[in-house]
Amino acid sequence: MTMVLQRPEKNMLQQLTKTLKKNIVQQVGQPIYENSSVIDFFRLGVMHLLTIWVMAKKYILRRSPMFWTTKVIRGQETPILKINTFWVDGISHTCRQIREGAATWMALNVIVRFNLKKRKQTFIDFLDYFWLNIRNARAVRNRNKLVEKELLDIMFDVYSQKQPIIIASIASGSFEAVIAAVRAFILQFGQEDVYVFFFDLNKDAVEHMRKRIKEEDMEGVCIVKRAVFLGAKWQLNVVNYIRESCNFKPNIVEMAGLFDHLTEEQIVLLSSQVNNELEEGDHFITAAVNDNRERKFMEKVLEWIMFYRSPTMLQKLLLKSGFDNCDIIAEPESIHYIAICKK
Repeated sequence: MTMVLQRPEKNMLQQLTKTLKKNIVQQVGQPIYENSSVIDFFRLGVMHLLTIWVMAKKYILRRSPMFWTTKVIRGQETPILKINTFWVDGISHTCRQIREGAATWMALNVIVRFNLKKRKQTFIDFLDYFWLNIRNARAVRNRNKLVEKELLDIMFDVYSQKQPIIIASIASGSFEAVIAAVRAFILQFGQEDVYVFFFDLNKDAVEHMRKRIKEEDMEGVCIVKRAVFLGAKWQLNVVNYIRESCNFKPNIVEMAGLFDHLTEEQIVLLSSQVNNELEEGDHFITAAVNDNRERKFMEKVLEWIMFYRSPTMLQKLLLKSGFDNCDIIAEPESIHYIAICKK
């Protein structure tokens, strides 16, 4: 039988919040972030060489179906090589999955759920470990851990205010982080008044999220919907759409990862919609990816195209959207930055 903590009186809120945070830290522990590796300099050198090689191949090889195919990148059919390099997507199935799903939920899922402790028995196992430990891969996993931690803190605050926890997670960039945070919370305090809605435009992403929720036995808490507004050029009010389709108005909106694929105009429009609909004290979580020395490898070898923004630019865009109470937090690699905004 699940024990549910009784709702607090107002004069106990501050003490209860501290107790909740202490209890949950004891339950799940502090996040362990991935930091720099002693072979990062060597990795970077290899990446530079392979980037030059791939760019040369694309210039030299004739446009023949033997070597070339097409892929939709940023909504446009783009010619790409079938194999960029033997040492990345040629021999490694894992790296090929990442290249094929670059900048989508598929690649993020491979990176986030990659087993770093897997026993290395073959050359390909060592190669996978080598590539899945580049700074950008570590930064993605760090971002997930940071989102999980910050979301848990927000859930504590909402719970201590005697309010239901209603989370809207838009796009699946931080799906695993949200699932982990919600799972940790309900294991400790029960699932009463906890509602989580996941939205994504991609049908495969929607099916994947439903499958994962079933695996985690969280179908009573989490609902997945296909977000048609993500393909409507932001003409719909996002929070209104969520409220009408789910009969709930969220007090926590999470979209860490989505900004990496939006223009500044789209970010301001979307964030302004969220800001206008949130109530006083509600929360908004988002993120941005910062330029880094691995960018050319990401773009030329993996064809992982994103909009890169500094934390200062992220803060300016949020201010322009009406969010003037935001904390910008860097993960240890300083590639991904999380914005925690409270209205």
